[in-house]
Amino acid sequence: MNFELLTLLFDGVYGSELDGTRSIKGDLIHHILLTEKLLPSTVVMVGDRSHDIIGAKRHHIASIGVTYGYGTEEELKAHGADLIAHSPSDILRLIILNDARSSLRDAARSLLPRSGTLPLH
Repeated sequence: MNFELLTLLFDGVYGSELDGTRSIKGDLIHHILLTEKLLPSTVVMVGDRSHDIIGAKRHHIASIGVTYGYGTEEELKAHGADLIAHSPSDILRLIILNDARSSLRDAARSLLPRSGTLPLH
């Protein structure tokens, strides 16, 4: 596959530097959030190893652990992956499903009185 063609699909390509800068996943995620001016609540970390999930948790980012990479489902779950994908097509399905759940939760919250409790009749 032509790497240059693949980069057209992304706004940016990030990784650690050759000198070791940002080799800790959480540091790299922090750099990306700042550089791209992203809010943690608007992004999802997709990763195949524990350090991907740990980095996402450090910045309060939702995470999808993928079992078709180097890590195992047990490793991903043990480090708190929010969702698990067994194939690339699962990722889109999980994002759409999770977004629908969030929308339903937000709608339900909007129906609650400001105190956060329902009146008893």
